[in-house]
Amino acid sequence: MAQQTELDYLIYNDPLGYADLILNGDPKEYLKNVSGSRTLED
Repeated sequence: MAQQTELDYLIYNDPLGYADLILNGDPKEYLKNVSGSRTLED
């Protein structure tokens, strides 16, 4: 649930940051870092 909340925040409050993350970044790695979770599957 925290992952969805973080993406919602980016989409609505920082759409350029979200677009940059999707186009140039690694969304799974980003979500691991912000949620503190190490259980996301590759």
